[in-house]
Amino acid sequence: MAVGWAFPNNNGVGIAEEWDGSTWQMVKFPAPSRNVQPVAISCTSRLTCIAAGVSGVRNGAGLIAAWDGSKWSVVQSPSSRVFYGTELLAVSCPHGSALCTAVGTAYSGHVGQPFIETGPA
Repeated sequence: MAVGWAFPNNNGVGIAEEWDGSTWQMVKFPAPSRNVQPVAISCTSRLTCIAAGVSGVRNGAGLIAAWDGSKWSVVQSPSSRVFYGTELLAVSCPHGSALCTAVGTAYSGHVGQPFIETGPA
């Protein structure tokens, strides 16, 4: 599985593609807002992945999405209720662990600070 984004009409559109052993296949990625930019992914199996990034036009919220083997769904990021804006830039879900950790930047006003968020895999 791979994630990324495109910018048609100056709006980020999340993209996910799954490798079937010979070709990449597009998979529908959720759009919780007008601007969705998944930038990182971690998979513990073919059926379980977590993607992280940013969602929103201004004062973006951390984006977390979960893959269950057949579809993506948005997971509420606790950071979206706390900070002026957050960007999740990397995610890791160690094999065999029930937790994932995402890291990025949280903004208070216009000052960014390191940010770590942990949640279920």
